[in-house]
Amino acid sequence: MAERTFKLEVVTPERLALKEEAVSIIVPGVEGSIGILAHRAPIMSELTLGQVKVRYKEDVTVRYAISGGFMEAAENTVRILADSFESAKEIDVARAEAALKRAQERLAAKSSDIDMARAEAALRRALNRLRVARGE
Repeated sequence: MAERTFKLEVVTPERLALKEEAVSIIVPGVEGSIGILAHRAPIMSELTLGQVKVRYKEDVTVRYAISGGFMEAAENTVRILADSFESAKEIDVARAEAALKRAQERLAAKSSDIDMARAEAALRRALNRLRVARGE
């Protein structure tokens, strides 16, 4: 029996990040994780910072870092419009570690001229990218 699959398309402002057939996907919705299988009822959701887990036909699961966006599932197609979307092999670990260190230093400084919300967001993005890169 053939596995049921659906079309998966992920677009960022810079590129078509992914166009594949998938068996399942788990995305970080703003109200919690959302799992999608083939032929599901239509759904739209805002996505938040986190990991996207895609299972392919070969029973291979790949993790991606996403920093937010929107997802639509309809007519056996899942479309994601993402702010950013990277696989583990695309992530520059040294750059992510440097971003993490900068964010930690800014937060530790507690200076009035530092935008704390922006520093906290940078910290969360760097941690997310490192988790995906390390397979955590």
